[in-house]
Amino acid sequence: MDCAGLDDSEKELLRNYQIPICYLEQAAEKERDKEKKNSIFNMARQLSDILCNRDRPFADLTTERITGLQEAAKGCALIFQRSGSCVEGGNTRLSLKHHGMRRLSRR
Repeated sequence: MDCAGLDDSEKELLRNYQIPICYLEQAAEKERDKEKKNSIFNMARQLSDILCNRDRPFADLTTERITGLQEAAKGCALIFQRSGSCVEGGNTRLSLKHHGMRRLSRR
């Protein structure tokens, strides 16, 4: 993640709150099990509540700046999601290649 142009509090906001919130929300959307889905959404909500709290740790940032950081966090979370599926696709190709090298049994 390129953090050029961000001060330390903005980097902390992205790394410890914004990106995890976005990642958890995306993971919850994909989860099929209702109980797990609610659990993941609750984790994201707990982190989000910290940012909305009156005594929030990043009160000095403007709403516009926080919105911009949220957009960057969504992009980062999408990259993390995609990288997982790329690995799975690579494993599938390797599995098929290995399977194709086997010979048929005499049966």
